[in-house]
Amino acid sequence: MNRTNAVKRVIGAVAICCATVATPLVALAATAPAAQAAPAVARAAIPTCTTSGLDISMGQNTYDATGTMYYTVQFTNLSGHACVIEGYPGVAAINMKGHPIGHAAVRMGGSPPVMFTLKNDGQVASSLRVLDPGHFSTSSCKAATAAGLRIYPPDQTTARIVPFPFLTCASSAEHDLVVSLLVKTSSVA
Repeated sequence: MNRTNAVKRVIGAVAICCATVATPLVALAATAPAAQAAPAVARAAIPTCTTSGLDISMGQNTYDATGTMYYTVQFTNLSGHACVIEGYPGVAAINMKGHPIGHAAVRMGGSPPVMFTLKNDGQVASSLRVLDPGHFSTSSCKAATAAGLRIYPPDQTTARIVPFPFLTCASSAEHDLVVSLLVKTSSVA
């Protein structure tokens, strides 16, 4: 196969992957008011949302025809003051002892991140896609039940453990978790 055909195949595969992941994000974004970036002057005066000031929870789930599951990872500001947040959360499956299972979630690229100013009780969310381990060969996936997720808010080095049992790939040979950029869900400043 020549180089041009190889490049076309890779581009086609990436387009299919992005379309599959983007579908739940479009639905999530369509249910929320339009997102607005924080003004440049206000950014310096408003602190970054920290792990200690955020409640992190798992929300709605949907399934597609292939059995792939989509969940909403919700971040609620409970710090008592406004804070700013933008980008991708870090997400990884863990076992009962808190040790990682398989690969951490890969990022679903696309549009640039938007900075959100969250009022107290304001929320943003990210979509988490969990591929059915049945999509992979038994030897490359090594299906296992995760006890939960270790979730890092964007730009934070401290994680929160969220109990959340689900079936995942224990092998580091497969990437079965995909996470999206944050989108607005409610009350931003």
